[in-house]
Amino acid sequence: GGEARPARYGDMMILLRRRTGLAVYEAALRRHGIPYFGASRGCLLDTLEAADLQALLRFLAAPADALALAHVLRSPLFAVSDRQLLALTAGGADALWPTLRNAVAGDDADFARAARLLSDWLAAAVQLPVHDLLDRVFHQGELMARYASVVGEMAWPGVRANLEAFIELALRVDSGRYPSLPRFLDELDRLRSEDDEAPDEGLILGEDPSRGRVRVLTVHAAKGLEAPIVWLADAISRPRPDAGARVLLAWPPGASAPEHLSLLQRKDNQGIARAAIIDAESRAAAREDANLLYVAITRAKQFLFASGVAPARGGAGTSWLERLTDAVRACAGVEATAEGGCRIAFGNVDHRPVGALPGIPVDVGPAVPGPDLAPVGVRRSLLPLQPEQLWGTGLHAWLEALGCDEPAPARLPGLDAAQWSELESIARRLVSSDDLRRFFDPALHVRAASEIEFVLPDGSVGRIDRLVEFESDIWVLDYKSGAGSGYEQDYAAQLLRYVDAVRLIRPGKPLRAALVRPDGGLDIRF
Repeated sequence: GGEARPARYGDMMILLRRRTGLAVYEAALRRHGIPYFGASRGCLLDTLEAADLQALLRFLAAPADALALAHVLRSPLFAVSDRQLLALTAGGADALWPTLRNAVAGDDADFARAARLLSDWLAAAVQLPVHDLLDRVFHQGELMARYASVVGEMAWPGVRANLEAFIELALRVDSGRYPSLPRFLDELDRLRSEDDEAPDEGLILGEDPSRGRVRVLTVHAAKGLEAPIVWLADAISRPRPDAGARVLLAWPPGASAPEHLSLLQRKDNQGIARAAIIDAESRAAAREDANLLYVAITRAKQFLFASGVAPARGGAGTSWLERLTDAVRACAGVEATAEGGCRIAFGNVDHRPVGALPGIPVDVGPAVPGPDLAPVGVRRSLLPLQPEQLWGTGLHAWLEALGCDEPAPARLPGLDAAQWSELESIARRLVSSDDLRRFFDPALHVRAASEIEFVLPDGSVGRIDRLVEFESDIWVLDYKSGAGSGYEQDYAAQLLRYVDAVRLIRPGKPLRAALVRPDGGLDIRF
């Protein structure tokens, strides 16, 4: 709300790359009497609701699995009673599914519903990816409503979060591209056995999950969450290298069959024929690592700390801490500090590095950490924004809200009510002007989105103010609140980079780019 107040434990979040280090930090918090909160580590697949869904998938993969079918029938999805289940198994366990299948036209409504839905899902299981199949189960089976009706009010938020986490897991594991249910179930078994990869329970969103406690999470578990103060701990660690033999698979999305399949034992024995595929895998892994770092640092709303203890033997590759340090040191306007680090004050809102905000200085601490995990990396403290930058930020906020049909944004600190009202009037005039209305009226375009952040091919981060798709072309719009002479030329190169990035995602469709002037005019650049 723009008013200063003391920080509370609930304002703080500790993030780590891997789950294996969480226990160390939790033990330290307990030792010092600091309350903390975290989703149960690696326990999603062991929850009752996840076990219900796994039993359903096992039955759909093997309809003769009577034990899995009995589990599903007793779950809240069908809520068959013990008496009803005994009646179905009167002819023996092997006859459970044939008996139920014949109940479609019977008098028992529960049996008929179960037989009809399970038959439909069995047919879909051989055609749909796992995520799409689960989506159909959730919808046709009214799964959320049925679980909510039998779970206590206090327990329901956690159950709902775990159900949502399971269906998200189906999409996240290998991008949801597993060719069969048995293969997906095998992967779940592998995840359960891997301490570092076993999925966490779902986080309870829509409420205050911290309740005055520090949140200790992996970066993956923190997606969608934010905190005023974020500490990226163990930022010196690197992704784990491949160990032992593994399958080398090249299967492009949309292809009917793999382009390559072989067993890779050691990288030094890869051969020339597979070098390009292995190199592509390495580049994809590097992009994923950069995306994960981006997720980590953008959880911070006001302060970001990064720390790490350098390994005794060093190590190949570049750590997150080194990337953050190099990124800040590469910015213009860096000044040395007495502590051996450096300070930078960011200006132009459209040319800021990852995680930086206009008017916010960043201190980078010493390159070598001190004792007791002394903070090393980025420390941010809020300073007043420059008036012109603040005005532009406010205009962006109003245009984003109006463009996405969202509630009015909260007034920015430093702008009074009259200025905020004036910005609203300007934004409403822009979106309804003759030149711009088609970019904001949903009836006049196919789809649109605002404030889209993405990683450019060179590794830097960009943000498109407004991306609009029409039947004939796609437009990239950049809002400009200042109108100094030559500002169009200053941003032409930036727009071209954005267009090139969008072209990689949507090849084949014509792309246009333009600057939106404060007077409602449109300067078409490409």
